[in-house]
Amino acid sequence: MWYLTKLAMRKRVVTILLAALLAGGSIWAATQLKLEMIPDIEFPFTMVFTAYPDASPEEVVDEVTKPIEDVIWEQWEGKGLKHVYSTSMDEISVVFAEFNFGTDMAKVKESLEQATSPGELELPPEVRSVPQMDPRIKENPQVTRLDPSMMPLVIFSLRGDLPSAQLGAIAQTQIVPELQNMEGTSDVQTEGGEKEQVLITPDPEEMNQFG
Repeated sequence: MWYLTKLAMRKRVVTILLAALLAGGSIWAATQLKLEMIPDIEFPFTMVFTAYPDASPEEVVDEVTKPIEDVIWEQWEGKGLKHVYSTSMDEISVVFAEFNFGTDMAKVKESLEQATSPGELELPPEVRSVPQMDPRIKENPQVTRLDPSMMPLVIFSLRGDLPSAQLGAIAQTQIVPELQNMEGTSDVQTEGGEKEQVLITPDPEEMNQFG
């Protein structure tokens, strides 16, 4: 299982928090726009997400969050940057940057990707090694332009007369690959279900006979 998937399953509050922040930011941004602008908008928010395996919140703050906040201010203070917000928890740093409307967000993303790259920003080796743990991640930190399209568009459940474990296998081997291959799909995840397991309990007396 990929690192971010395992992390999300262990810390579901992270998924809920990011979804809430994204939804709240999108709603707030929409209220700041004139009606005629809404069909063609560019949300002036950027998120820098960083995974730091096995790190405490204090380590995340000192070794990841603060350096990234400093980089954002150094790059964009006086150039449209309004606020920087951050959340640090076990293994995760999330930094949000809010800009004035009209700021070139593509340029912001490009500059922050460069500024947080291995050659520019010194971060713990555990942070830089995350892409080796999860093939979906090309870089860590990840710089993302916030967009309502990041929200899940489809959520459905799989039901039937088959055992739960068999339904789960169908979802993983048939449904998930089909959805992942659809153009425009960013991510597909499954929750619930059962997995078949075999529990082997050795007999100590029998084992002693074989040394």
